[in-house]
Amino acid sequence: MINDRNTTDHESCREDLREQEALSGVAQVHSALVAELERSGLGHLGTRIPKQLASHQMQTDPYDGSRTFAGEWRTESGARTGSVLIHQGGQVFAEFDILVPHPTDERWFVEAVTAWGTQAQLKSELRLLPALGA
Repeated sequence: MINDRNTTDHESCREDLREQEALSGVAQVHSALVAELERSGLGHLGTRIPKQLASHQMQTDPYDGSRTFAGEWRTESGARTGSVLIHQGGQVFAEFDILVPHPTDERWFVEAVTAWGTQAQLKSELRLLPALGA
């Protein structure tokens, strides 16, 4: 019984460490999203992305049992504006709604800014939709 408890305590500590590592990684993701907005001429919108998540939790993949950190950004009224996933293997995906016309090309509408890759090598881009009437 003691060994089972020690194993459970050890697993809980590992889980807490994974969650803390993921939380520290959110700052890198935030920086990548803001940098993409700046590169795209939308730097003034970078302040829309809060540095802190509104909520987060650890999730288990039902297929392989790996753990994923899942966080969300929300408005003050609770509407979801973005999300970040940091998988146990180090893969990252984040998106944040921007919802503005493209600053230099009227044919496009900027739906969101996204970041993906690994913590060591994040890539980012705007997610575009054709503008109405374009």
